[in-house]
Amino acid sequence: VMIHIASGVNIFDYPLHTCIEGVAFSDDEQIAVTGCSDGSVYLWDLASRKLVRKFYPGDHTTQYLADLEGLEERRDKTKKFFDLRHSVSISPDGKRMISGSYEDKTMYLWELSTARELACFVHNSPLINVKFLPDNHHAVSACMDGSVYTWKLP
Repeated sequence: VMIHIASGVNIFDYPLHTCIEGVAFSDDEQIAVTGCSDGSVYLWDLASRKLVRKFYPGDHTTQYLADLEGLEERRDKTKKFFDLRHSVSISPDGKRMISGSYEDKTMYLWELSTARELACFVHNSPLINVKFLPDNHHAVSACMDGSVYTWKLP
């Protein structure tokens, strides 16, 4: 069940059979994303109370990975990640989303309108939180080892 705290109104009953690990709302409160224990991220239209789209990290043929050891970008056409998406954030302009994973130490950047995976950033430690910065062009990620990274997004 998702409840609007200020009003106490039941927004909707969560119809999926997976555990929600993280949730984020757009600034205009029209959409929400949920990061789940099955490795997927779901986009919800709050007005219609309907599922709009599913996102599966690593489920595309091309990924751009940023390696912290030198921050070099490389293409990886075979790797697929399916683990819990622990943290999610929607960009202030409502056009993109990031999801972070504790287990595989990745942060994915997505285009919400197309579900296109734009980038994947690999970390050296499990992620515990991800967040867009107000400029829409940077994000921060916090890791279990106490490190915090600021990323310039494509």
